[in-house]
Amino acid sequence: MAIPPSPLPNLEKPLILFSYPPPPPPQDHPVGFKFLL
Repeated sequence: MAIPPSPLPNLEKPLILFSYPPPPPPQDHPVGFKFLL
């Protein structure tokens, strides 16, 4: 019952890493971002 290395765990890792840390605020409109917050 050996499970072959699936591409799912490989894809899930970067997805989780991308989900946990919130995206950095846009440096194009820092004032606008502050107003939104």
